[in-house]
Amino acid sequence: MATDRSTGLSRGFSFVVFEEEGKAAAALAADGEACPFAAGSGGLRVAWAKVKQSGGPERVARRLPAQPAALAGPPAGAPPHNGNGRLEKPLGSGSLGERTQGTQGSSGTLPATPNEEVPVNFGLSGKLAAETNTVNGVELKYAEPSDARKPPQRWRLYVYKNEKLLDGANGVLHLHRKSCYVLGRERRAVDIPTDHPSCSKQHAVIQFREVHKKGTDGREYPVVRPYLMDLGSTNGTVILGKDAKRPLEPERFYELLEGDTVKFGLSSREYVLLHEDSKSL
Repeated sequence: MATDRSTGLSRGFSFVVFEEEGKAAAALAADGEACPFAAGSGGLRVAWAKVKQSGGPERVARRLPAQPAALAGPPAGAPPHNGNGRLEKPLGSGSLGERTQGTQGSSGTLPATPNEEVPVNFGLSGKLAAETNTVNGVELKYAEPSDARKPPQRWRLYVYKNEKLLDGANGVLHLHRKSCYVLGRERRAVDIPTDHPSCSKQHAVIQFREVHKKGTDGREYPVVRPYLMDLGSTNGTVILGKDAKRPLEPERFYELLEGDTVKFGLSSREYVLLHEDSKSL
């Protein structure tokens, strides 16, 4: 209810929709008024829109405005609907557990019934996943695989330049404290800096992985081995093995063997891989 500021009288507004023309005409005839049935509207609307000065409300019959095709009621013979766009089934039809097919949305298939559960994807979105793989605000190009393991052996990289071992801590790099080591020029993000201008910011990675190798008895045993991967660098990565020189294809693991020498980009530094039990360089 609302109050008319000009008259101070209460005003109201309500609707009555009759499904049959005879009932609507009878309701209006009771107040001495008649109105033709509103064609195509699905019923006759009776509104109480104002108050007589002498007493009770004055009943006014109005025709419903024509509705667009998209909003109009269902055609004759069509199944009934419940007002929200879904078709209703008569009670007792179909089996108790019967469900209609759900609709496809941006997050997956929506349930056809309110009680049907929808699987939830708890995986990280692209942006959130990137934010969780950052170091000092720098997004890493590499994420460790599921078989990543810390090595039980104390592996080391011996760094040579012009066939001479570098002095101090720069000459021996310990690789047993973590499962992977990123190499490159971006010091905020990498574990082992390679400052040569031909090296990329995130150039390559040494990853320790658990794999299965055959023992002397022919059985397979899990072992942790070092692998090298080029991270799509501009000037590439090379393994100088005992038998051959192997340029690396980007984003592919290559197993490193004891005594292998690795070079990054066009740098003259050579990184020789050994461990604590190696007999000689």
